[in-house]
Amino acid sequence: MKNKFFFSILAVALITIVVSFSSCKEKTGDLKVEVVNALSEPLEGKTVYLYGTESDLNANSYIEKSVTDSDGSTTFYDLEPQTYFVDVEYEFLGVEYYSSTSGTVEEGLITTVILQP
Repeated sequence: MKNKFFFSILAVALITIVVSFSSCKEKTGDLKVEVVNALSEPLEGKTVYLYGTESDLNANSYIEKSVTDSDGSTTFYDLEPQTYFVDVEYEFLGVEYYSSTSGTVEEGLITTVILQP
């Protein structure tokens, strides 16, 4: 009898932990960033910087960075819902470009922003 009670309590505790973990995951969103040149062609291998505030962007104090893939995109995963700022620097046809923008991440969604000069 004591063993059944113990295992019942243990099962409820494990279910609670799993449900809590699942609900935490759903409270985040993703930010997909597409980097394209002036001709709207995707740029591979460009480093995109993620900032939590506009002040962080201005101070160049990023919280995460990621490199674009062959489609010119990269995704920052499991972000808390809020407005984030991103930027990238790159050269195209011998000219240096800088581009920045912001995007608001919402719970359970993928927000897409485009960086283009």
